[in-house]
Amino acid sequence: MQNKRVLVIEDDIDAANVLEAYLRREGYHVAVVGNGLIGLNTALSWKPDLIL
Repeated sequence: MQNKRVLVIEDDIDAANVLEAYLRREGYHVAVVGNGLIGLNTALSWKPDLIL
């Protein structure tokens, strides 16, 4: 999954950490944010391939 970007929007820090670790291990570039407003701004600027 080379160069694929995943944006994780999750307010539960433990769940976010698990998702981030798994996705990074699978080769994704991951950004994690804690709420929808920051997620929207990040999505507009970072242009992820997938938003969770």
